Amino acid sequence: MNTDDLIQRIAFVQDTFKQPAIVEDFIDGREFHVTLWGNSNIEMLPPAEMDFAAFNNLRDRLCTFDSKFKPGSLHYEKIDMRIPAILTDQETRRLKQTAMQAYQVTGCRDYDSFLKNRNRNDSSLGDRSNLTLAFPIRIETFLSG
Repeated sequence: MNTDDLIQRIAFVQDTFKQPAIVEDFIDGREFHVTLWGNSNIEMLPPAEMDFAAFNNLRDRLCTFDSKFKPGSLHYEKIDMRIPAILTDQETRRLKQTAMQAYQVTGCRDYDSFLKNRNRNDSSLGDRSNLTLAFPIRIETFLSG
């Protein structure tokens, strides 16, 4: 997308939804969904990994509305969900640590889900990873290991 297209798309979002637009870098790599629950004793459920191997086009490597809620759609049928994600013990610890920090820093309680993308060139889950707090608010940050 070039700069003019981006400006037009931001204007569309602002005009249509009457709210600010969020522009994010796309990070191609592994995508993990992490669910935490609890207050004083926070627990992590087994992380899930979205497998986009069926798609060569970067624009198709997204967890979209269709991939979640439209049976029969290309994304719903072709994106595999690995539960639990295949991770080393070290990767699991790093994923849990990062998600727990985001959960606590943002004042979450009861339960929340986090998305974490790892760039294919990164050597660990923490290096230049993209962490998105999916709900009820959304944050974007790059973390360093």
